[in-house]
This record gives sequence, structure tokens and C-alpha cells, in this order.
Amino acid sequence: MVVGIFAATPLTASAERKGQCGDHAYYKFDDFGILTISGTGAIYDRCFANTTIVKVNIKDSVEGIGQRAFASCLELVGIMMADSVKSIGDRAFESCSKLTNASIGSGVTTIGNSAFRNCTSIKSITIPDSVTTIGSGAFYGCTKLDGIFGVTFVRPNESRTLKIGAGAFVTSKMSYSGDSGYMLYDGETAIDEKTDLTTLNGKTLTWKLSVPGTPSVGVDPTEQPSGDLCKWDNTYHGNTLWGKVIYCFHTILYFFSNLFGGC
Repeated sequence: MVVGIFAATPLTASAERKGQCGDHAYYKFDDFGILTISGTGAIYDRCFANTTIVKVNIKDSVEGIGQRAFASCLELVGIMMADSVKSIGDRAFESCSKLTNASIGSGVTTIGNSAFRNCTSIKSITIPDSVTTIGSGAFYGCTKLDGIFGVTFVRPNESRTLKIGAGAFVTSKMSYSGDSGYMLYDGETAIDEKTDLTTLNGKTLTWKLSVPGTPSVGVDPTEQPSGDLCKWDNTYHGNTLWGKVIYCFHTILYFFSNLFGGC
């Protein structure tokens, strides 16, 4: 294993460097200040820790980021991560205090303990639908995540669990993206966008396709008409176009059943 390839030596555009940063992974620092990592497999532990790199581009086929691989890179402002990356190691980006743009690849399943701890400039983060584990303290100290955007969870297309470690978040703001209709549940309790995210630390949640409906104006959701043709289940079939079509059809059917004296 290679530790501290650059040995905290400033990287400058006038001194292009390249070399090996994993068993089958390689790096190159170009004239624009971008560190590009290519190849396959994982990046070594502590490989670029305490260096002055500014941007990182992790290319397709790289599968993992080692422990403390970029820890305390105090000039690092941006990360682009290929979808081939499956794991972000413990403390991988800890104390990168200028990091503002952290794009987590859509193939990541594990975000390690304290992976982004004390990244105090991050204002928003998107958790891909592939993530099943967020380690303890993963975003601890990321105080600006409590702004307008906060933490966004991408809805998956199937049921699965999401384990959130103790102290993973200090921010309260959360939201969903995507239209699959899945929501996070704590047992039988749905987690909506008004939930304080810090209350979910240390819990294992489940993605479920069961979203409470919002009836149209003039329809009483507590009154379900009798008869097979008029029957509707008072369930909104996910926040999708198809779900809305089904819901509107049920509502219209209910209206006409009452208009003509019921079924």
C-alpha cells in the first residue's frame, strides 16, 4: 500500500505528475489542477491525504475509495465520482474544509464512518438510491447542510433497507427526489420531508411503496362508496404520473356514482 504519494507537497500546474494509486489504479494531475484517477479496483488508503489538490475526477471502472484517501486536503473544492464506485472508505474526505461540490456516484452502496466529517463548506448532498449504509458520523460537522437544500434522498425502484449510523447527520433538512413513489419508513411510520433528519441517526429504515393520498377538493376520504365499481382504496399509488391517473380515475368514478344514485 502506498501512503501519502505527494507527501503534502503542493501540486502545481507547472509540475505534472502521474503514477500509481492502487493495485490497478493510476493518477494524473493535469495543467488545470484536476487530479484524474483511472484504472480498476480501489484507491489506496491515505493515498492523497494532506495534499493540496483542488479537484478530483474519479473515472469509470474505479470501484472504491480507501480510508482517509483524501483526508485533510484543505484546498479540495470538488469531487466527480463515476457510477462504478461502490464504497467510500472511513474518513475518506474528512476535514476537507473547502469542499463544496461532492457528487456521490449512483453506484455507491456504502458511505463509511466519518467519510465527510467536518466538511464544513458542503451546502447540499444527494444520497443515491443505491446507498444501503451511511456510517456513523458520516456527515458529522457538515453544519452548512442545514441550509435550503440539505440532504436529498433519491427514491429507489424497489424495497430495501437503509442503515444510518449514530451521529451521521447534524442537519435537520431532508427531501426526496425521483418519482418512483417509494418513501423511507421507520417501522410503520412514514418519513416525510418535514422530519428532522437528526432523529434518524442510529436507525435502520426501509424504503416502501406506500404513500398516503391527498384527495381532490370536494371528496371526503373518510366516505368510501359501496359496490365494486365505486370502490376506491383511499391510497395514492405513488407520486408518479401513473399513480395520479389511477387516483383521478377513482375520484371521477366516485363522483359519477353519487351523481346517478350510487352503484
